[in-house]
Amino acid sequence: MTTITITLPDDLAKRAEEKGLLSQTAIESYVRDRLQETDVFEALMRFGDGRRLGGLSIREMAAEGRRWLEEMT
Repeated sequence: MTTITITLPDDLAKRAEEKGLLSQTAIESYVRDRLQETDVFEALMRFGDGRRLGGLSIREMAAEGRRWLEEMT
């Protein structure tokens, strides 16, 4: 297990803490989601290399992929 220390402005830290965003579970979930999202986007960029596929640009496909991932979690 790795311990990470972050520095936030007091008001931001207080608001985040009140919303439960600074718990280990919340941060771990956030990081996992962003990594998965990044992996999907990078794969789409390698696959399409900026071309349009099936009427959608790679960026549009990535946005659809992000929406799908959000629905799945």
